[in-house]
Amino acid sequence: CLLPAGMVLLVGYVGCDHAAAVATLTLYMGFRGLVNGGFTVNHLDIAPKFSGILMAITNTFATIPGFVSPLLVGALTKQNQTRDQWQIVFYITAAIFVVGASIFLLFGQGEVQPWGALDSAPVVAPESPSVNDVSDDPGTDEQDKRLREN
Repeated sequence: CLLPAGMVLLVGYVGCDHAAAVATLTLYMGFRGLVNGGFTVNHLDIAPKFSGILMAITNTFATIPGFVSPLLVGALTKQNQTRDQWQIVFYITAAIFVVGASIFLLFGQGEVQPWGALDSAPVVAPESPSVNDVSDDPGTDEQDKRLREN
């Protein structure tokens, strides 16, 4: 997370040099891809049995910046698209990366949690009546026989 944070800060300082801006943004996106590879596997590390559910929950919260950030950028740069205003956007982005890295360094784990281990108690669906179940109701014996024949 610290490498993309540095690259996004650097974008604000390259000025009007288009080649440097494209190169910096390309490096930013490349490092950003490494971030994805790091945290997505962590769901599988900590709870193999529930990794899909964990990914769904965390991905739900991860979509919030997708609709909040355009509103924030619009509010910061509306009628004032200066380099200073865009640097504020880049500072906020870098701060989010640094806060995320700090939280993961403090609290992140890669060890299987007891509640998510594959060898823990199995997760089973509630039992539902089967077609082959014999009922105590005497009126269903003929129905059961017909169902078994089919």
